[in-house]
Amino acid sequence: DKAKAALIAQGFDVTDAAQMLLAQACPQCCVAASESCEEVLAAGPVDSEEVDTAMGMAEDDEAATLALVRELQMQELDEQRQHQDLLKTTFAEYDKMLDKEEAKNWNGFGDLMAMRNAREALTLDGMDKVTVFSLGHGDLDEKNFWAMIVHAQIRCIYDFRGSDWRGEVWAPATFLSVRSLRTSCKARGVRYKSIPLGGEGSNGILAHLKSEQAQHGLIELVWQAKNFGASGFLGRDEDWRKDPRLAIAEELSVAGHRVRHVTATGTSEAHISLQGRYPDWMLQEEAASKKRALARKEGTLKPVEKSRHSGYSSEAIASSLTRPVEVIDARAELRAATNQVELNRAQRKLGRFQRQAAAKGDLATRVVTDVPVWIKEEARQQEEFIRRKEEERQAKKSASTGASGDGAGLPLKQDASKMQENEDREGVEPARGKGGKKGKGSQHVEDWKPRTWSVAQTKGGYRGPAGQRGDDER
Repeated sequence: DKAKAALIAQGFDVTDAAQMLLAQACPQCCVAASESCEEVLAAGPVDSEEVDTAMGMAEDDEAATLALVRELQMQELDEQRQHQDLLKTTFAEYDKMLDKEEAKNWNGFGDLMAMRNAREALTLDGMDKVTVFSLGHGDLDEKNFWAMIVHAQIRCIYDFRGSDWRGEVWAPATFLSVRSLRTSCKARGVRYKSIPLGGEGSNGILAHLKSEQAQHGLIELVWQAKNFGASGFLGRDEDWRKDPRLAIAEELSVAGHRVRHVTATGTSEAHISLQGRYPDWMLQEEAASKKRALARKEGTLKPVEKSRHSGYSSEAIASSLTRPVEVIDARAELRAATNQVELNRAQRKLGRFQRQAAAKGDLATRVVTDVPVWIKEEARQQEEFIRRKEEERQAKKSASTGASGDGAGLPLKQDASKMQENEDREGVEPARGKGGKKGKGSQHVEDWKPRTWSVAQTKGGYRGPAGQRGDDER
């Protein structure tokens, strides 16, 4: 600061500024310097060339000094800028670490990714590397299923089984349903959460794994494995190579996590990376799912081919009539929902059950009790929707038959209640009765009546009009 002030005071003359500083630092030295100058002047005149040379050297020294000062100033500014950038980078890393630690401060219930900082800070490949187990129930009974889980010491289960077009997860046994598993896991101290992946309408498991829902579910699974205990995800088939959970295991493996597949005996084997070589049935899921969704939207999805006598024999009808009626408590079903998605799904399902029970009367196999008002309203809206769609289909059929000249406007034998009954049972376009029969297995019990066979029809193996063999030949 003193040197700067001296330079400004002397008009940036380095020599005068130096003398000024020396005078301030040591007055005796300044006096000695002035005396030496007087002695030089007393010695006589000085050659002008020597004076010019001395002044040129002084100017050169001054320019060099100024250049050095500027260079030192620029270096100091660069060091300050680098120091500020380093501080910014360091504090940004600290902020990321704090956000990540804050995001991990979760109790393990609800949705981890519902927090904004968790969505911004947590990624599947950025989480701590853990070991995750893969489970498949297959055809196991309840005892062996839980024995497998106990042997593997699983403390948390994420149910990634796909859902149908209604959003409901189909289970081969009652104890494997979502509600039963949630209750059983709670009684055994095991955490359970259902996130259907790769179901109907998701364009296959490979396409669904790219969505935020799937990524958030996998991040929660990794968090549970890190902070709570041994965690696993549930699939359908015992063989992981034939199950959609193969893609889930591959996704976790690519992110750096370890996956072990648990067998029916409780032992486990390490996941073998596919290196992107997925089986053909998995690669074709997306195209097939889009095709089914388009056919269902247009109403051209064909029903599943079934034997004519498989579901309408006397034994089958008697068995269905003697089966005890399933009583469903509507409010208990609603209370069992853990989030808004499950609540909406339960409301639609209860509305469907209520509508079917009202249509079938005493022959209903399911009866809903303690029904709230909004469930009855849901059933009424479903019935109105079915009636409207049936009118549209009849109008479309009348237009098509009128254009071809084959008796336009022929009425359909099947009413709206029967159409929805078929749709509820098969999840496809409702089959029609005899008046608008479409494909095999479309005849209902109400439309069935014994056939009489002529002699000509009995020739060649007693075949009926549809080409089916008679009872004697079978």
